[in-house]
Amino acid sequence: MLFRSMPIVLRSHAYRVRLIGANKDSRIIKEKPMQGYENYFIGNDPARWASRCRSYQSITYKDIYPNIDLRYYLEGDKLKYDFVIHPGGRVADIRLHYEGADKLAVENKMLHLYTSVGDMLEKSPFTYQFQSGIRNTVSCKYRLRGNYVNFDVGYYDR
Repeated sequence: MLFRSMPIVLRSHAYRVRLIGANKDSRIIKEKPMQGYENYFIGNDPARWASRCRSYQSITYKDIYPNIDLRYYLEGDKLKYDFVIHPGGRVADIRLHYEGADKLAVENKMLHLYTSVGDMLEKSPFTYQFQSGIRNTVSCKYRLRGNYVNFDVGYYDR
């Protein structure tokens, strides 16, 4: 029996999130190495290849903004991120610029990124502060201006 190969059509859409005004020299802290490694062979130029690259459960960028850390981590199979605001940090310093999405909108407290291959959702920000050892929820929502996103945060002890 002969099988004819059918062309495979893959549709993709890329977008980028830039941290406006971020510290380009922030210290990177790698946490909880995962088993195994990854190999990246991009194009025909061996200078762009990398092999035996370690993966980590989380990576923190210390002082990405003054007194603010950015932590990326895996929760199950989902990539998540947290901004950790230390005393003296200003939430207003955090500005995200989304490039490449067809449209951004805040609906039902979630950030919707519309793309040519479907929609991406970022859940409503979960914000809290420890006071006297107790975790207290702080109100927070996305604020959208064109393709720029920052956060509207309720009262907290700065």
